[in-house]
Amino acid sequence: MPTFSAQVGTLLEGSQVTYGPFDPILNDKDQFLSVYQMAPKYSSPAYGIICFLLHFGWTWVALYVSDDMQGEQFLQDVKAKMIEKDICVDFTEKLPAT
Repeated sequence: MPTFSAQVGTLLEGSQVTYGPFDPILNDKDQFLSVYQMAPKYSSPAYGIICFLLHFGWTWVALYVSDDMQGEQFLQDVKAKMIEKDICVDFTEKLPAT
């Protein structure tokens, strides 16, 4: 699953905010003093996607994932949760992980 980040720059004096799978390496505050991870260790990106889809009433969707192990794991997790919430996957597409 891709990780998204944004430079906050002038607002937070160069801090960086990341959203995506929790990366324990970035938890080292001596090395990454100004990095804030928005997804804690115990959060599920698949659960977040499901909540987002349900919020907008989207129950028939297509999924695009990276063509690697992270994409495959995310696909398995999100599809299982979609079945529980009656969300239909029309098709899936794997994108190059480069």
